[in-house]
Amino acid sequence: MPLSRMVGVSLLWMHLVLTVAQAKQQETEPNPVSASGTLNILLANKNGFVIAADSRMSSERNFLCGQAMQSHCDNSQKLFRATPNSALVIAGFAVDGQNSPLNLAIASVLLKQFGPHGMDNDDQAQFVLDRIKYKLSQALRNVSALHYPFDPQHFDPQQLKITFARIDGNSKPVLRQLIYTETLKPSAPLQVYVPDFDISDSGEVPVPKFRPYAAGLPYVAQAIFDGFWDSKDPEILNYYEKKKRDQLDSMPLTEMRRLAAAILHETERFISKVGGKDQIGVFPAERAGVEFSLPKNLPANADSIPSVLSSVGLDCSGTPCNGTISFSVDLTQPQGPYKTFYLAGHLRNIPIALEDNIFVGNNFDGVTFKWRGGKPFMLHNTATHCTLEVPQAIPLPNIPDLRACQIVRKEVVGYPLDTVGARRDWSAGPGILIQPRP
Repeated sequence: MPLSRMVGVSLLWMHLVLTVAQAKQQETEPNPVSASGTLNILLANKNGFVIAADSRMSSERNFLCGQAMQSHCDNSQKLFRATPNSALVIAGFAVDGQNSPLNLAIASVLLKQFGPHGMDNDDQAQFVLDRIKYKLSQALRNVSALHYPFDPQHFDPQQLKITFARIDGNSKPVLRQLIYTETLKPSAPLQVYVPDFDISDSGEVPVPKFRPYAAGLPYVAQAIFDGFWDSKDPEILNYYEKKKRDQLDSMPLTEMRRLAAAILHETERFISKVGGKDQIGVFPAERAGVEFSLPKNLPANADSIPSVLSSVGLDCSGTPCNGTISFSVDLTQPQGPYKTFYLAGHLRNIPIALEDNIFVGNNFDGVTFKWRGGKPFMLHNTATHCTLEVPQAIPLPNIPDLRACQIVRKEVVGYPLDTVGARRDWSAGPGILIQPRP
């Protein structure tokens, strides 16, 4: 081999080693904010496509996995079947890692839209991402908002990638990707910085020849795709041989499936944030013999996570409050209960129901909290001159944000009509129940 080529290969190999080392360094750098870590694989050619993911979700601080607190959990669903001949996979920021009611919010959006096995037909397959585009944006805003307060001068934006593939009416694979990138914006009237997400949409891209793609932690996968990863795995070696012979455009789906699994396992050997059982879908171009395989230990209750009504930057000394309130209702589907998320507000001298609501970054002054035994989530709030009403028959709640409040025991804790956060049931049509709050 000529010296120049030897030097080039050596430099490239050094680059790959440094890239994997950098990935491992990213695993150990302190990041108390987000939980992440995954690998998505997509392989497509004229025969169809294979779409795959691992099952690991990890965080720099421990979170609840089953009955134990640990730094990773191998029960995170990342692959979702949308229609009989389409599927999507997610990589990046999707959970908050803070054991909040929103831990499964992103999966909930997808499962509510498509169900556990996808919609019944492909009539609307090309519009799959349009159906979820802005619902996911809202869910991401809520999950990201748990990381309040935000400093624009030291802001590390989160990102979520949605990769979608389908077999079109001409029996050809078609790909599309959405990339959600976090931004900050000041929210009126208090002018506090809150998160939002910009959306980049690739549009649909046909696949005329073999196309590999990796997202999440793609360092090992990309090195394999480029043909430079040193491996003894027979499926990876088979890929190298076909790549050398220019035979990837006709590579059988059975081989592509084994290659996707081999890449997941090869990555797991070097990057600890990738792991757990494989999630794999195989979609033939002729639409017969689809295979869709998910581990059995994935959360079964993600489709029951309540929708969230967001109240941002409320300035409140009575009702109605001034601020931004946002939520969406799909009138084509029955709605379950709504949680209300109060973010970065200033609430004064009013009654507030704690039941099952979410409070992050609020300033409470002179308020009366009313608690009946539900499960509120409170983070980074301050409370002064406050009262906490608790039924006599119920033990006191362990809520650090409310330790400064005076405890008042009552036979029955009631909700006056102006109670912020109290449940209000409105009907928006047959089978549709909306529960907005002040």
